[in-house]
Order: sequence, then C-alpha cells, then structure tokens
Amino acid sequence: MFIATAEAAIVYDALKTTFDVQEVGGSLSQRKNTITGEFIVDRTICPLALVPSLLVTDPNDGDATTDETSMLVVNWYLVTTVSGVETETEIISTDSSQSYYKSGINMIVQANVEPGNVVVLRIKASFVNPNNNETLRFTRDFDLGSTSYVEFNPAMELDIANLVTVSPFELTASNRYRVVTAKFFAGTIDISTNSNMVYVWEKLDGTAYRAINDTDVDVYDVTGRTLTIDLYCVKRSKFRCTAYYNADPYNRTEFRMKRLFTLDRQLLGYSLTPRVTIGKFLRKDAEFAEAEAVLTVNSNQVDNPTKYFILAWTFYLQSGTAKQNITLLGYGDASVRVLRSLIGYDRTKTPTFQLEYEPLTEYRLLTDASGNTIVDANGNRIVAQTTD
Repeated sequence: MFIATAEAAIVYDALKTTFDVQEVGGSLSQRKNTITGEFIVDRTICPLALVPSLLVTDPNDGDATTDETSMLVVNWYLVTTVSGVETETEIISTDSSQSYYKSGINMIVQANVEPGNVVVLRIKASFVNPNNNETLRFTRDFDLGSTSYVEFNPAMELDIANLVTVSPFELTASNRYRVVTAKFFAGTIDISTNSNMVYVWEKLDGTAYRAINDTDVDVYDVTGRTLTIDLYCVKRSKFRCTAYYNADPYNRTEFRMKRLFTLDRQLLGYSLTPRVTIGKFLRKDAEFAEAEAVLTVNSNQVDNPTKYFILAWTFYLQSGTAKQNITLLGYGDASVRVLRSLIGYDRTKTPTFQLEYEPLTEYRLLTDASGNTIVDANGNRIVAQTTD
C-alpha cells in the first residue's frame, strides 16, 4: 500500500501596532526669559516624562486590541553628531538626581536646554509577536530645545519719597549724606544688580534735565544705581533716574523706566527772639546788661542759632516813641553785652536790645566777580553759606 501526503501552512495575518510616546508634564520645547533667566516650563521643578505605549490589534483573533506596553523592551539614548558622525550614548541611570534617568521604561528629563542648543533623545523599543516570535522594532527621535524671549512687566522704584523736605535744624554730621538707591524689577523678580542694567542719574537745570557734573555740589557721589546727596548743599534739587535693561534685543522704549524726586530745603516751625539774660532789672550798681538770641524749633530750644542765621544786634534807649543812643553792637554773635555807660541811669528810658536776623543759605560754590569758581591752594573748590 502506498501513502502520499500534502502539507498545508498556517498563516497569521500581520499584527497591527500603534506605538506612541506621550509627553507628560511639559513639552519638548521650552522658552527662556533672557531677563530673569527663567525657563517655561522649568524642568528642574516640573520634569518632562516621555512615556512609551504599544497597542496591538490581532486580526487573527477577531481584531481584538490589547495594551502590550508591559511587553516592550525599551532602550533610551542621547544622540550627538560631530562632523556628520552620529554617536549614541545609552541612558541606563535610574538615579532621580540625574538630568536624564529611566523610570521603568519611561524617560525622565530634568535638564533645561539653553536657547541655540538641541538635545536629541532616541528611543529604541522592541516587541516579540507571540504568534510567530517575530521581533517588531520601533525607533523615534525627540529634539529638546528652547527659544529666548524678552517679555516682562518692568517696574522701578526709588527708596525715597517724591518730595522730601530738608530741615537744616535736623542735619548733623551723621545724617548729612542721603543715599538714594534704585531698584528694577522684571515682574516680581529683582534684577537691579543684573550686569545688563543701566542707570542714568540727571538733575533739573532750568526746564530740562541734564547729566550731573562737577558744579552740582549737592551730589556727593554717583555709582551705578545709587546717588549720594550732600544735604548741607541742597536748596531745591530735582533729580531723575532712568533705568533700563541694556540687552533688550528690541531696544523697546517702554522698558526705560523713569522716576523723579525733589529735595527742598526749608526752615519751618521756628522762632528767634532776643532775651535779656543779665540786667533784666538794672540796679544802680549794675555794670552791664547782656542779651542772647533764643532759637526754638517746634517749641524746643536749639543751640547755636548762628549755624542757621546771620544775626545783627542793635541797642537803643526807648523814650516814649523815640529811640535814643542807637548803637550797632555787631554781627554774628549769639549774645551781646552793653556797658552801663551806654545804658545810663534814666528810669524814663528803657534799655532795649534789638535782634535782626536773616537765614543762611545752603552751602554754595564760591565764585568771583566773573563767575569763576574759587579754589584753595590745592585746587579744591570752596563752598560756603551766605544770604540771599
């Protein structure tokens, strides 16, 4: 008996696969604020997760679709290209302190990419078809990059009020100098000390602001964002500070912030009167009478009124409406004395001290008749107080 056989092959239709990598917690592209240095999104705070997935549809099983992600074998690489030669460096670290690390089959990115740079990540994944043990392979590249931008809400402030009254009565050696400091903000971030910040200080001269120069004796120093003012030399000084970020690629004028302030010297709340200190009641044997200038500011007596006023003393005898024996005693003294020989002994005549005064100005540059600044032997300019 003879036997013959014929063979038949079992054929499986190809699997239908959907391989995907989702971006979770961020995106491949970032934006960097060139003013503040902030990244949106900052991956050091909100890492980017690249999460692979695989869906498989089997036409041999009624087109059933199953999630086969857990069956993926995944490798991640950093890809660099030098002179046209591509190099893959596999990322195997699972250390969460690293810029790039694996969490299962996922890739976690904690690195920010500077504008102009591109980081290429590559995933290689494989899946074994259980129907025929055929290996299906998937490869995909991801370009990580960023763009720069200059968008912020600029704000500026000075640590001084818009108008400051300078009272000479309150000035001492310890508070003579007033330091004014400018601050500049990008939104809520203080970038005052950023190397790209520019501060321009000016003073009002007539109707226009100009650069501060050597004739401005009320300015002690200008350094960057600080202006130091000598309050002894202030009359009515108006200053302006302009601040801007010098690296703005668009040179936008709206980013140039200006702030103004005024210092105004005023003598307020004072009273200056003469007071007889010796000889208020002159007896026959009294040899002299003496008077002093009494300065009160807000009801408090202030020493040495000659620091603030030029004083002129006159003595006379008041007889009815007439003034007799009018004598100029002198200038500049806080107290004066009159001898009995000038006072006399006539009870019908009232010995009277008269005080005239004129406020001293701020310290000013001394100039000659031609308007030239007067200097000392060392070439230093001389400042002094005078009267208007």
